[in-house]
Amino acid sequence: MAHYSYPVDRHVLKDSNMDDGNENLQLLHRHCHDEKTFNDLVEIRKINGVAE
Repeated sequence: MAHYSYPVDRHVLKDSNMDDGNENLQLLHRHCHDEKTFNDLVEIRKINGVAE
C-alpha cells in the first residue's frame, strides 16, 4: 500500500486579520502547495512594496 503525505496549508495567510482556526486549513497535493505558496509570497511582496 502506498503512503501519501499532503501538506497542510492555510486558505488565508496567518498574518491577515482572519481567525486562524481549523476552518482555515486545507490539505493540498505537494505541487499544488508549492504553487500556492509561490503565489502567496508574490502577493506578500506586492503588499509590502518589495520588488520581485
